[in-house]
Amino acid sequence: MTRTDTPASGDTRSRLTLAAHLATISSAIVVTATSITTIATRSVAAIALFVSLSVAIGGGLYLITEHLWDT
Repeated sequence: MTRTDTPASGDTRSRLTLAAHLATISSAIVVTATSITTIATRSVAAIALFVSLSVAIGGGLYLITEHLWDT
């Protein structure tokens, strides 16, 4: 589908679902980064937790976008 095409209703629903998932993941990243950055200056374990969560959230984001883009 090109940008000038009108999306079908199913395609629009998929895009809205994707947007909702991306918004949820983005807010989770911001909240996690904010809270852990506050703690990270005091603890190496918090830095490791932050890196682990970032990888997990990034992997989830990748899987969601790949799944919804292919449908």
